Amino acid sequence: MIVVGLTGGIASGKSYVTNYLRKLNYCVIDTDALYKELIAPGQDCYNALIKEFHYLNSDNTLDMKKIGELVFNNSSLLSKLNSIVHPIIYKHTESLINSHKDEDIIFIDAPVLFEAHFETLCNLIVCVWVSRPTQIKRLMMRNKMDKEDAIKRIDSQMSVKEKKDKSDILLKSCLDFNKTEENINKVLERIKEYGKIN
Repeated sequence: MIVVGLTGGIASGKSYVTNYLRKLNYCVIDTDALYKELIAPGQDCYNALIKEFHYLNSDNTLDMKKIGELVFNNSSLLSKLNSIVHPIIYKHTESLINSHKDEDIIFIDAPVLFEAHFETLCNLIVCVWVSRPTQIKRLMMRNKMDKEDAIKRIDSQMSVKEKKDKSDILLKSCLDFNKTEENINKVLERIKEYGKIN
């Protein structure tokens, strides 16, 4: 079994890559989806976060919009949030990997792969990337935000250059989806070759 970490900056086209991999019947563990499950009332992240952040909606769910606004402008609170959430998601991801041991290749879709140390679970890391102008344009369209806010959001994360430097394989996301799929297929061949060697 090969565990492949998939990472990339915001609006880099990673969702398109994971959707394509699922169409090919590969197992993809989506850490963002896992996070959403774990912040539901009674779940691990919810129980841990409620002690630190007391913002609740009327239905007792965590007000993640308010918490997000709070931590986005406060690096120490962001670090606190991450120190609570990342180890819990890591533990659940590890458990999901162990429950899919019959798979030849498992992909872990993790935007904050390096920040949360998910690389320690992986044999290979693939970084999905686009040019900065394309990334800004995509984020503006997707999140309906102006250019200044889009740049601020991108720059608040680990740089694409750093992610690329730390990764084993780079996968360019293109405006032409056929080209992107071509690039994904090439990356899959490299992963399979790695599996033969190891």
